[in-house]
Amino acid sequence: MAFKPKNKDSLANVLTVSVLLCLVCSAVVSVAAVSLRDLQNENEKLAKQRNRLIAAGLIEVDASNEAVDEVYAARIREQWIDLSDGEPTLAPEPGTKAFDFEAAADDEDFSAPIPSGYGVPGRRPNVAPVYQVLSEDGSTVEKVVLPVSGKGLWSTLRAYLALDVNFDEDVPRDRFPIAGVTFYEQAETAGLGAEVENPIWQEDWQGQFAFDEEWSPQFEVAKVPAAEGTDAAAYQVDALAGATITGNGVEAMVNYWLSEDAFGAYLRKVTPEFLELNRVDPATAEQQLEEEAERTAS
Repeated sequence: MAFKPKNKDSLANVLTVSVLLCLVCSAVVSVAAVSLRDLQNENEKLAKQRNRLIAAGLIEVDASNEAVDEVYAARIREQWIDLSDGEPTLAPEPGTKAFDFEAAADDEDFSAPIPSGYGVPGRRPNVAPVYQVLSEDGSTVEKVVLPVSGKGLWSTLRAYLALDVNFDEDVPRDRFPIAGVTFYEQAETAGLGAEVENPIWQEDWQGQFAFDEEWSPQFEVAKVPAAEGTDAAAYQVDALAGATITGNGVEAMVNYWLSEDAFGAYLRKVTPEFLELNRVDPATAEQQLEEEAERTAS
């Protein structure tokens, strides 16, 4: 009997090859996603550290990854804050919902609603970190970097706001002027609202006042700037052209996170004595976490 070759173009053959190809591609993508997850997480962590250092004026934008690691380890001390009263609290265990404070803001078990009137919709996490910038000899805190977020026209804006810490000044306005800002997440309109990432615009923030003399946040993204040299001008940065809603969101974001309902409660407490009293080294923090876990288990 003569051999009858298979029809490669038959429907069954085409379906079989298609299914096999899909399975192989899915397996390759899954393996790549899993194997690269740690690298992606590490790159995301490094990018955020870089942004904190840039906001604090400790590195240039094009600093190497090695420089970021070195400067961050030497100059940044992390402390977690209970946003209900501004008191330092134990850092959540890494990997938990509370530790991912950005995601925690969307979970009612780990967050609280932002009071109306600030122009910032949504919720904020119960606890959040502040990043203290140490002097070169580590003896004092020179700046604090705060993670802040708000709503723009199209997206959630996330930024690091750095404040100078001038312990010699008694008035809040002079004690915590703005040292810098970086925006590390946004999806605003290219060429308009997305210009929040423009380093030239961000330079205008440096040295501007955030608080008035009575702890009231007065930051303004001004469409009509006050006359140069006036008191009002010291609280302003120029609005971005064609980005009114984004600018309003940035202004509301800064003033909310500096208010007493957010990091303002913590900043009011910051003195050299307070920082020293609440200083927790990483080894002690790890021990406290273990003790807390044992108490919870028992």
